[in-house]
Amino acid sequence: MKQLSSFASRLKADFENLSPQLQEAARWVIDHPADVALLSLREQARRAGIAPATLTRLAQRLGLRGYDGVRKLYADAVRARPESYRGRAEELLVRRDSEGDPALVQDIFASLTQHLQNLSSPDVIRRFTAICLHLMSSSDSRPRPT
Repeated sequence: MKQLSSFASRLKADFENLSPQLQEAARWVIDHPADVALLSLREQARRAGIAPATLTRLAQRLGLRGYDGVRKLYADAVRARPESYRGRAEELLVRRDSEGDPALVQDIFASLTQHLQNLSSPDVIRRFTAICLHLMSSSDSRPRPT
């Protein structure tokens, strides 16, 4: 966990000095930590809209041999993460003490952004609309939309 924190700090500190392509890669890593841990290099590059080599260059720029090193840092952090709510709360308090309140606020916004992206996918919107129509049609007292 400490290694990931150190890596993330370096990534954020060096962000402004990165090329535009490496900034896109860095933004992906910062905004999608679970995906970094779980998805392949190619799938991450596809989702981020960048070349796989860009993720590799980012890792090398930050002192790692390749992007597998980045994935390992994030995967280790996911494995070490506490399972319980209490454990997660304690982890957040430790992080606040080491990185300050802005780090927690940034996590909250990143989480909210991810939730909104998930909710705004065409499939979710289609399913939500279908459920609403079903609920409205099952009520005799409500007019059915046209």
